[in-house]
Amino acid sequence: MLSPKQLFAGAVAAALLVLPAYAFDFGRPASSDEIKLWDFDVRPDGKGLPDGSGMVGHGKEVFAENCAACHGENGQGGINDRLVGGQGTLASDKPIKTVGSFWPYATTLFDYIHRAMPYQAPGLLSVDDYYALTAYILSLNGILPPDGKLDKETLPKVKMPNRDGFIPDPEFSKVPVPKVIGIGFGHDEPSMPAKRRWAQKGPALFGPLRTAGIVPALALSLTVGAKAMDRDGLITIQSRYTPKETMQRLETAVKSKGMTVFAHIDHAAGAAEVGMTLRPTDLLIFGSPKGGTPLMQSAQTIGIDLPLKALVWEDAEGHVWLSYNDPAWVVQRHGGAAGMEAAVQTMSGALKAIATEATSAAPKK
Repeated sequence: MLSPKQLFAGAVAAALLVLPAYAFDFGRPASSDEIKLWDFDVRPDGKGLPDGSGMVGHGKEVFAENCAACHGENGQGGINDRLVGGQGTLASDKPIKTVGSFWPYATTLFDYIHRAMPYQAPGLLSVDDYYALTAYILSLNGILPPDGKLDKETLPKVKMPNRDGFIPDPEFSKVPVPKVIGIGFGHDEPSMPAKRRWAQKGPALFGPLRTAGIVPALALSLTVGAKAMDRDGLITIQSRYTPKETMQRLETAVKSKGMTVFAHIDHAAGAAEVGMTLRPTDLLIFGSPKGGTPLMQSAQTIGIDLPLKALVWEDAEGHVWLSYNDPAWVVQRHGGAAGMEAAVQTMSGALKAIATEATSAAPKK
C-alpha cells in the first residue's frame, strides 16, 4: 500500500498533467523570452553549462551593483537571505543555512542565479557575469580563492562543504512518476543527523517530482502567473527602513531624478480624522511631463495612470513595502505605445533606481 506521502506525490503529479486543460482568470501565456530564460538546465555534474567564464574580482563588482542591496555588502546583513558563513552549524541547535554551509553543488548556484537574478530583472546579466557572481559568492565562503576563475570545466569540479550531507531518498524511488519535460534538479535529497532532518522532511516529499522535472514545470507556471499578476497590479519590494524613512528617501530620490512631486497623501492620517485606524499607508504622486507626455501622445488613455505613483505601506507583521506600477504594463494596458519602447525602458529604469534608493540602498556613512 502506498504511504500518505506517496499518495500525495502521485496526486500532485496527476494534477499537474491536467492543469493546462483549464483556463484561469489570471496570468498570460509565457513569452518566448521568458521560456528561453527558464529553458536552461544545468545538472550537478555541469552538463548544460554554457560557454563563458568569470573571475572573482569582476563578480565583486557585479554583486555590489546588483545583489548587495538585498543580501548585504559581503553576502550577509541585508534584508534578504544570508549567503555566507554557517559552516559547521548544521548539526547544532541553531543551524545557519547558506550557500557555503548547506548547498551541495556549486553548479546549482550558477543555475539558480542565472535563472532568477537579479531580483527585479532575471536574466539581465551576461553569462560571464553569472560565472563571476558564482565565483565571488564561493570566494566569500572560502571555497574559491580571491583570484579564482570559473567556467564550464572548472565549476563542476568545485566540491561544496556539505556535498556529502546529501544522499538519495529511497522512499520516493518507488513512486511512479510520469515523464514530464522540465528542468531537472538532480536526484539527491538532503540528509542530516537523525534529530535534524533537513527542512522538517518537507523537500523530500518532492524528490521524485523534482527529478522528473514536474516541480520546475509547476514553478514556471506559477512564476509566470505571479509575474503577470505583478504586472497587472504592482511591483512590490521590501524596505529596510521605517515607513517614514522610506517615504523621505523616496521623495529625495524622486527629486534627484529631476521629477516633480505633485502630491503626498497620508491615508493613515485621513483614516484617523474620521476615527478609524490604518497602518502606515503613504502615497506619493510624482512625474515629469517630458517622460509622460510622449506616452499620452501615443495613447491618451495612459493619462489615467499618470502621473506616476508609489505607495509606502506597512503590513500586519511590521514589514515595510514600496509598491509602484510597472510602466511596461501601463503601456500594455492601453494597447501599447508604438515606438515608445525606449521611453518605457528609461522610465522603468528610473523607477527601479528610485525604488532601490528608497528601500534598499546602504545607509550613507
